[in-house]
Amino acid sequence: MGERMGKAVYERDIGFVAFRRPQHHSREISVLCNFSTPPVLNGFNHSFSENYADSRWCLNELLAIIESIASDDRRIVLPIFYHVNPSDVRHQRGSYATRHTSPVEDADEDEVAMIENWQNALTAAANLTGYHVDPNT
Repeated sequence: MGERMGKAVYERDIGFVAFRRPQHHSREISVLCNFSTPPVLNGFNHSFSENYADSRWCLNELLAIIESIASDDRRIVLPIFYHVNPSDVRHQRGSYATRHTSPVEDADEDEVAMIENWQNALTAAANLTGYHVDPNT
């Protein structure tokens, strides 16, 4: 692969290969993935999918991921948008406009703060370079 390709990461068990170019091109990431392997297909269950925002657990996990990349800029996160538009995630529209992402009138201060944290995490994740799996393609 040589210096030109930069670092390569290969995880044999999931059939995933990621190439990262040298530091001055760190925002450019090329990903090759064999989507037929079960661990990769199972990984889509933890991707941004239609009912993702219905789960407080998923939203808390996302918040932890976003906080971890904020504290370590070397960490690379590649969001996968599985049959959901990244714009809907970014703006909490469609299936992402749920009770967990929209404050209700009787919500207390802590709940409103948590919803704002989740909204910010969804927006931050949708702003990352990711992979959109479109059902129409």
